[in-house]
Amino acid sequence: MRPRDQGYLIHRRVRSYMRKGLPILLLFVFISCHTTPSGGSGNNSDGGDNGKGSELVHKEFLPSDAEILNPERGFFDYVEIDEVSDLYNVREKGFTLAYFEICLKGYTNTTIPDALLNEIRRAFEIARESGIKLILRVNYSDSSSDPVTDAPLLQILAHISQLSPLLQDYSDIILAMQAGFIGRWGEWHSSTNGLDNQSARKQVLDALLNALPPSRMIQVRRPVFKTEYLGSEEPLSESGAFGGSAASRIGHHNDCFLASDTDEGTYPSSAIEYWKEYIAKDGLFVPVGGETCGLNKPRSACENAMSEMARLHWSYLNSEYHEDVIQDWEEGGCLDEIRKHLGYRFVLKEAWWSKDPHPGDTISFGFKVSNLGYAALFNERDLYMVLDGPTLRVYPLDADPRRWTPNDSSVDSYHEVDEKILISDDMPTGTYKIGIWLPDASPSLRQDPRYAIRFANEGLEWDDARGFNIIGELELLP
Repeated sequence: MRPRDQGYLIHRRVRSYMRKGLPILLLFVFISCHTTPSGGSGNNSDGGDNGKGSELVHKEFLPSDAEILNPERGFFDYVEIDEVSDLYNVREKGFTLAYFEICLKGYTNTTIPDALLNEIRRAFEIARESGIKLILRVNYSDSSSDPVTDAPLLQILAHISQLSPLLQDYSDIILAMQAGFIGRWGEWHSSTNGLDNQSARKQVLDALLNALPPSRMIQVRRPVFKTEYLGSEEPLSESGAFGGSAASRIGHHNDCFLASDTDEGTYPSSAIEYWKEYIAKDGLFVPVGGETCGLNKPRSACENAMSEMARLHWSYLNSEYHEDVIQDWEEGGCLDEIRKHLGYRFVLKEAWWSKDPHPGDTISFGFKVSNLGYAALFNERDLYMVLDGPTLRVYPLDADPRRWTPNDSSVDSYHEVDEKILISDDMPTGTYKIGIWLPDASPSLRQDPRYAIRFANEGLEWDDARGFNIIGELELLP
């Protein structure tokens, strides 16, 4: 349902906090609703104007331990180009992501035929229809026994050019695209066309960054592939994130996570810790994900696996491979915890808004949210305050949810949004539900509630028809 009117935002404050000492769970003991004077009880830590009226409604929230089926995070289902119809079943299996492999094994010396391009288009349409997003990889080899692992470089570049219109038209349902194309499985090794070199890798990355819109990111198989492309080993900083540069658009995929000390060559044996620390910093702002490829206890066991996923900010993981590792996590009792914490996990701590305003008033609205997941969002995400009653109006908020980086659950750590919002003179009076809406930023998906983010809280009303997190009520007086 399309909102019928747009609100107005006139003043904004966004902050992140960490207060040492008090365990975060102790702050979620109860749900309460009360009013406080303007500037009181820490609702506006600047001590400034809280808008019209001297009182605020203040509410605290309990965290939920439930698994939340949220977009752009979690375990993924595996679907190949000859199984396009399987995309219809992904969400029914409890996933919002599918890894979609496009194998061009028969086209190493020719263009992609129209029939195959149409099948790729059909896959993208099904993904959009089914309310899921795709992790893409294109390769020429899907087996360890393939005698030919890739195409000549010029043919690869021609194929990327052919795929570019599809990548542009359906970027909304692309979570991220793995660099692929070169070598066995598209993992940038064992090239049969002499492409295991920096020059070839650079040309493929250049082409992919141009083929995708600036809003979408590429992932490379080893962190050194990113740094050699950029000519710098400096990880992405907060100031450089999301700016559209190559550095801000290249992330990481690891297809042998935990399988050995080096993750089977992901890190050089002489600098394992150096490159892990690089990803730990870089991965705050770009996608990190992949799969395991073999049992390697104790490194692949629960305790270390969860610790490393949190440190390196994993957003997604293969649900099926490696099956021995997945089974070991289930037997070790951590599989459900991994399911809940891959990617972001937003827990609303408290919220406040002006009590009993009138049309034409400027009201205060704010909230504190903790991210208890392993990672942050990396694709753009809209944020609104919602008033739903005699009419429906949404008010854009200035905070960027991609910057709600993971918080330490052992301390009182959170991100705060605190804003002033103008209620228009013609707003009908009455009782409104007040909510927070985090829809997809793509216009094609914004009104689809399957792509909206739900907070991980108990007792919080979820409007599954529109994707609103309803946090309370506001009475608009005449």
